[in-house]
Amino acid sequence: MVWILAKVFRPDLKCLITGLNTLFTIGKGSNFPMNTMGVVILNGPATVDLFQQLLTERVLSIKNSDGELLYVGLKLQCVKFLTVPFWKEDLNFDLKNHVRYYDYTGALELPNAPSEMDLHNVLGKLIKLPWKKNQSPWEMLLIQNYKGENYTGFVVRLNHVLADGLSIFEMFKLLSKSEWSIPVFKRTKIEISKWQRMGRALKTPYDLFSNLLLCYGESKFPTKTMRFDQVVLSNLVTTIVLPKKNHPGGLCIHAHLAPAKWPLQYASTKDLMESVQNSMRGITTSAQATVLGNIFKAAHFIPTWIAAFNVIIDCINPVKVNFANVPVTTGLDYFEGNEILELITANTPIFKNGLLISMGGVNNKQRASFCSNMNMFGSDDIARSLGSLFAEEIQNLVLTIT
Repeated sequence: MVWILAKVFRPDLKCLITGLNTLFTIGKGSNFPMNTMGVVILNGPATVDLFQQLLTERVLSIKNSDGELLYVGLKLQCVKFLTVPFWKEDLNFDLKNHVRYYDYTGALELPNAPSEMDLHNVLGKLIKLPWKKNQSPWEMLLIQNYKGENYTGFVVRLNHVLADGLSIFEMFKLLSKSEWSIPVFKRTKIEISKWQRMGRALKTPYDLFSNLLLCYGESKFPTKTMRFDQVVLSNLVTTIVLPKKNHPGGLCIHAHLAPAKWPLQYASTKDLMESVQNSMRGITTSAQATVLGNIFKAAHFIPTWIAAFNVIIDCINPVKVNFANVPVTTGLDYFEGNEILELITANTPIFKNGLLISMGGVNNKQRASFCSNMNMFGSDDIARSLGSLFAEEIQNLVLTIT
């Protein structure tokens, strides 16, 4: 009915937003809109004119096998008609509004020759910045003279409703015309009979509700009176992003979400690795990811003003910690002859949840970023220590294994 009314009263709207994209259109509060961001550091100079030219030639003009523009999403924005989200084309699209030198002021201002700490101090504020109305929600910001050396940084920030991390990764590959090689992960193919397939289908309700119980049973923190700095848990439940096979290219969200339980306390490294392996095996043999994906696909039928209520948000995803991972490249990559030194990925927390951990990197150098709500930890010092504690834990695991 809403679609029919939109055809009559809002002919400027293209189509309904569907699938997992809908997940990023509902909700309210300081985490909305939910944004994703990538920061790339180049070992050499670059200009905005060059980026605008290459983006036009190598990305915006690319077409799929049907002759349609593959990255038309860069010219779209999300609008709501009768509380239902639709795609709308930015008829006044101008690349200069999106690809520009870093120009934010005030609390987001960067000094000349910004240091690594200067950059990190603004990223947490930048990622949550609202978007201008009537404009496609993405930008690419160039930072010259980074660290006082001949480095260039560019920050790609966009509303998560447009794309997932792998879509942005593929866009980087096209823009740089470099390999961006990542490991090919293969799962052992297990032959199962038609009766086993039927058994898995019948087991679907169990998979769904057992994992909902897992989420609610072990994700009751933080609360208004209980923060992470006051609790030591034996396990931590998170959601994990699982990319689907055969990414179609262009801007889209081609992934599953699944809950998983990870040990925080363990007797030995062997126990830890076995527990992690069992958790991963449980994800791959369960129908939970497919079921949750279908629930998310149906989310666009729920008016956003209803979905914005916290009780609905909690039903969709009660987990307080979420995890997203982009595979780390395995070799050197270049942009117009300049080595790509670093890639940092980041995402705002989902809904009212407290923390989203993002992983990514280039040339076998993995970077982890932790984006949390202000009320999740006892102080900024605790939140800022997550990186060093993470590095210390990884180092201890490596030493124990070797």
